[in-house]
Amino acid sequence: ASATVAASPTASATASSAAAAVPVPAPTPSTELSPDGTPPFPFLTLLVSGGHNMLVLTTGLGQHTILGSTLDDSIGEAFDKTARLLGIQKIPGGPLLEKLARDGDEHRHVLPAPLSKTRDNDLR
Repeated sequence: ASATVAASPTASATASSAAAAVPVPAPTPSTELSPDGTPPFPFLTLLVSGGHNMLVLTTGLGQHTILGSTLDDSIGEAFDKTARLLGIQKIPGGPLLEKLARDGDEHRHVLPAPLSKTRDNDLR
């Protein structure tokens, strides 16, 4: 899904459900702000919240293209649901899941690449 939105303090961005290819310019490695306080363009933003997630390309002030967004559960909800399935009562379950993953065997289970035949950036 792809949608271009203009930023304003009250604007809310929504993505269309139609898949579209969005050319992404080569990134310029920099972590410094310009003298006027703006970040160097272009840059990618991964917005991860309890309710939704978005991958956004910003090419200039107020120039944002939504490259992908959640269609159902957000990443945070997935961690909490996984923790509950494993019997973890502590919410949020993310920190304990991270510890279990760090201490686990990465080769124990072979998992397929999900949605490897799609060309959109939606997080499903």
